[in-house]
Amino acid sequence: MIIKFVTERVIEIEGNSLQNTNFDGLDLHRVILEYLDVSNSSFVGTDLRGAFLYQANLTNCNLSSSSLITADLRGVNLTNANLQNARAMSCLFDGSNLQNANFEGVNICDTNFTNANLQNVNFSGALYDKNTIFPENFDIGSFEGVFCV
Repeated sequence: MIIKFVTERVIEIEGNSLQNTNFDGLDLHRVILEYLDVSNSSFVGTDLRGAFLYQANLTNCNLSSSSLITADLRGVNLTNANLQNARAMSCLFDGSNLQNANFEGVNICDTNFTNANLQNVNFSGALYDKNTIFPENFDIGSFEGVFCV
């Protein structure tokens, strides 16, 4: 399977599916994975800065310690995903399903969660700021993150 990048770079992954794929530690800066099913895959320590993941299926993915800075994750399914200690500053999660995701220790400063499903998301120790946008009616009082100035 061919994976394309905004920069016109391409890489080839064995097989005809991206499910259950190990992307650990890869440089996927500005990769285009829009509408693709990469469920049950591992992206531990992967560079996904500026990635286009619009409406991708990332169910059960391990994105711990990955860099998602400025990634487009609108409409993404991240149900049961692990993003522990990831860097997700200035990301777009508008309309995404993050149910049961682990955002423990994630930097979400300047990140947009408008219309996202945040049911049972673990935000323990997550870093956020005045520019972090949560869904309407999100109970910020139950948020266990750390506000950054």
